[in-house]
Amino acid sequence: MTVISRKKFPNMAKKQSGLATILVVIVIGMLLTTATLAVISNNRSTQERQLATHAIVHSQAGLWSGVELLKDYIKKLTDEEKLNLTDQTINIALADTNSAYKIDQISYTQATLTEVENVKAHIYYQDVDAKSNSAMEVYFEFVELGCDENVESCSDLDGNINLYGDLDLKQAIEIDVGENTKVNVAGNITFSDDGSMQGIDDLNATGNIDLGSSTNHFEFIKSNGTFTASGGSATSVSSRGAITLLGTFVTDLAHSNSTITSASSEENLIFLAQSNIFLEAGSNVDYVRSNAKVDVKGEVVNVEAQGDVDVAANIHNVETIKLYGDSYCIEGTNWDSGPEELTINQNPVNVVSPTMGLSTSNCAENDELIFDDTLVVETVPEVPLYEMNKPNVNIWELKELVNYAFSYDQTQVIDAHKIRVYVKNIKEKAQGSYYVVGAGSQQKFCLALTMGQCDLTQDYILPCLGEGNEVVNSCFAVELIEVTPEIDLTNDDLEGSVIVQGALEEGEVTTDPVEEEIQEQEYIVTWKLQGHTIAPGSYFFEGDVIDNTQFSITTKLATNNYYSGGVFKDAMAPNFAGYKALCLNNYEDLALLPQASTWQQSTNFINYSPLQFCDFSEEEAINTKSGNIVIGSGGTNPSVSPLIYEGGIVDFTLGTSSRVFGTIMAGDHLVTVNDIGIHGAVVALNDNDSMTVANELSGSSAITYDSAIGGYDPTILPTSNCTAQDGTWILDENGDSTCVDAVIPKDEIIPSVSWARFL
Repeated sequence: MTVISRKKFPNMAKKQSGLATILVVIVIGMLLTTATLAVISNNRSTQERQLATHAIVHSQAGLWSGVELLKDYIKKLTDEEKLNLTDQTINIALADTNSAYKIDQISYTQATLTEVENVKAHIYYQDVDAKSNSAMEVYFEFVELGCDENVESCSDLDGNINLYGDLDLKQAIEIDVGENTKVNVAGNITFSDDGSMQGIDDLNATGNIDLGSSTNHFEFIKSNGTFTASGGSATSVSSRGAITLLGTFVTDLAHSNSTITSASSEENLIFLAQSNIFLEAGSNVDYVRSNAKVDVKGEVVNVEAQGDVDVAANIHNVETIKLYGDSYCIEGTNWDSGPEELTINQNPVNVVSPTMGLSTSNCAENDELIFDDTLVVETVPEVPLYEMNKPNVNIWELKELVNYAFSYDQTQVIDAHKIRVYVKNIKEKAQGSYYVVGAGSQQKFCLALTMGQCDLTQDYILPCLGEGNEVVNSCFAVELIEVTPEIDLTNDDLEGSVIVQGALEEGEVTTDPVEEEIQEQEYIVTWKLQGHTIAPGSYFFEGDVIDNTQFSITTKLATNNYYSGGVFKDAMAPNFAGYKALCLNNYEDLALLPQASTWQQSTNFINYSPLQFCDFSEEEAINTKSGNIVIGSGGTNPSVSPLIYEGGIVDFTLGTSSRVFGTIMAGDHLVTVNDIGIHGAVVALNDNDSMTVANELSGSSAITYDSAIGGYDPTILPTSNCTAQDGTWILDENGDSTCVDAVIPKDEIIPSVSWARFL
C-alpha cells in the first residue's frame, strides 16, 4: 500500500482550489451567454410579433375601406343591376399603391314580407408593402336615408293640418292622405252642425273639442280641455277636462282627468275617470272605473270605484260592483238577500269591498256581502298633457331665398322708381334690382330707365315671354293697386289713401298737405297678380297679395296677407312639380295628377328656370325647405322698430274649384269658403297678437298629398337661418347673404352595414 504524504506535496490543495474557480467562471459565463441570447431571441420574437400585429391591423383597416368601396358601388346600382350581383367576383387594384381588393361570394336578396333587402359578401385585402392579407365577411341591409347634418329638423310638423289658434269647422272637410292622418290645433276645435272631417286618424287640441253632431270616426282624440260630442265615434278619447257624451256618440275608451258624463244611447266599452262618473238614463257602457264616485242611472255591467257607488231603480244588467266606499240604493231598488250576492231586480250582483262595515242604504239588509281585504281598485292614471311644437317662420327672413322680391319705396320722388323687383338665380337673367315698368302685356323688368321708360339697351326681363313675340308680355303682370298708410283713419280729414292704378309710371300721387302727412307713415302695399300663368320659382311681396293667376309652379310669400282673386285656379309648390315642369317647362308628368286636362302648358319660360331648384347636370330637381311652400303670409320686418308681427292671413274666399299643391303657411289664420282642393299640409301659426280670429274651414274642401311628382315633404318648413343686423342681412366674406335655403335629403334607400366579422 502506497501512502501519499501532504508534507511531500505541500501545494496540492491550493492547485485544486484554482481549478474550481476556473470552472465556476466558465459556468457563469455560459449562463450569461445563454441569458443574453434568450433576451435577444425574445426581443426579436416580440418585434416580429409586433410587426405582424401592425401589419394585420393595417390590412384590417384597409378592409374597412373596402367595405366603403363596396357600399358606394352597390348604392349606384339600379334594381336590375343588383339582381346580377350574386356570384360575381370583383377585383380592385388601387392606383399608385401595392394594394388590392378582391370581393367574391356575393349574394343579393330582394325585400320580401319577412326579409329586408340585403347584400352579403367576402372582402379580401392584400397590402404588399406591409406583407399582410386580411379577409372579412360583411352584411348590408338597405335602409331609408335619414336627415343629414345641414338640415335643422327632419320634421317641423307632426300633422297634416296644424293650426295655432281656434278651429271653427263650418262645412265638410275631406282628408285623404293615407295612414296616420293628424289634425293638430293649439286652441279649441268647434264643429258646427254642418261641420265634418272625413279621413282623420288623430284629432288633437290644446283647448276644448266640441264635435257637435258630427258623424265622423276618429281613431284617437286628445284634448287638454273638455270634450263634448253628440254624434260620431272614436276608438279612444283622452281629455284632461270633463268628457260629455250625448246622442249617439260611441267610443271604445273614454279617459278623463275630470268627470265623465254619458247620456249616449250607443254601447260604449270603457270609461276611466279620476273624478266622478255619471251614467245618465238611457246610457250604456260595459265597464267603468273611477277614483271617486260612480252614479248609475243607465245600463252598466261592471263598476269599480275608489269612492261610493249609487245605483238607481230599474237597473237590469249590473254584474259586479267593486268599491272602497259605500253602496247606496235609490228608493225603490230591491236588493234581495242571498249568499254572497246582491240582487237588483232579480239579477245577481257581486258587491265586493275590503271594508266589513259596507253600507247598503235604502236596500234590503244583507249580512253576507263579499268581504275581500285583498281587493284593489286600481287608480285611474293621469291623461298626459298634449303639446305642440310651434315652428318659428318669418316671411321677411325668407326674402333672401326667393327669385323675385317685389318692394315699394315711397321715399322715391319719381313714381317709376318706387316699385322694384330684385331678381336672382334665374337662368340666363342678370342678378340685380330691376324697375317694374308698364302694365299688362307691356310690362317689363328693367335694370335701367330712360325718361321713365325701360332702357332696352340694358338688361331687361319680360315677366312672361309672349308666344313667339319677345317684346310683348302675354300672360303675367304684377300690378300695384293700392298703397295704404298704416294709421288710424277715424279722423275724417285723413280718409285719403295713395292709390296707384294700372301702370306705375301712369299713377299720380297728389301732394296736398293731408296726403303728404300720409306719405310719411308706414305703408301697406297691395299687389295684384294677373294672367293665366307665371314664371316658375319663388316670389316675395312686401305687403298684401291678391292672386288672380290661373296656374303657377311657385312659392308666393306675402309679408302681410294673401287673398285668392276671383279667377284664381291652381298653384303648385316647386318641390311638388318635379324636374321637367319646374326646370324644363315640360308638363307631361303633371298629366298624372287629378284633372290633368286643366293644366295649361306654356313654352314661355324656357329661359326662366329657377337655378336653386334645378340640377341640370344630374337632370333632377333640388328639393329645398322653402320649395315645400306654395303660399305663405305674415312676418316681422327687421328694419322697423319696434318689431311687430304683421298680417298672416291666407284667405281663399274668392275663386271656385281651386287647387293648391304644397304647404299653405298662414302666419296667423286660414280662411276657406268656396270649394278648394288642398294637396298638401296646412299650418296657421297665430303669430299676430292683434288678431283674435279663428281659423275658418268651410266650403267643400278636400285635403290630400299622395300625388306629388317631385320631392314634396309636408312635414318640413323653411326655418330660416338668416341673421339680421341694423335692418340688413349680414354678409359673409364673399359679400353673399348668410341666408341659405337648406336642401332636403333625397328620399332614397341606401345600403348600411348591419354586421361584419373577420375571417
